[in-house]
Amino acid sequence: QFTVPEPWLFTGGDLGGDDTRDSDVIDIVGATGASGALQSGPAVGRTAMFTLGEGEINMTIDAGVFQTVVLPTPPVTPDTPTPPTTPDTPTPPEDTKVLAAQTELPNTGLDNQTLAIIALALIAGGWLLVNSIAREDEDLITTGWSERI
Repeated sequence: QFTVPEPWLFTGGDLGGDDTRDSDVIDIVGATGASGALQSGPAVGRTAMFTLGEGEINMTIDAGVFQTVVLPTPPVTPDTPTPPTTPDTPTPPEDTKVLAAQTELPNTGLDNQTLAIIALALIAGGWLLVNSIAREDEDLITTGWSERI
């Protein structure tokens, strides 16, 4: 007698011409009902009765089993796919003011007048710097090196 758990089932007994390779289970209890329909729960398989003499070994008595497999259903693909749609443009609420679209970006850079003032300031600063360096040189010449050190 052999017992197998779910989802294992027994194969048919004595199917094939080689008794050493096929299943010897001839009576299955618990795996099928009276109508032969599969049922849940462990299955018990029985072989024909046999007798072994002292020290005798019979390796040809066996049970064939297989595992039931439930194949997934393939995905359903429509015959003609639905074309994509463009969503509707949302309508603003009634109390919302809609501003006209701005076609030109505002100029946030410096204008010509500001650039001219900056240029003049740089020129004046440069003149003051050069003038102060020149004065120090004049002071060194008129006072002499010995008095400065």
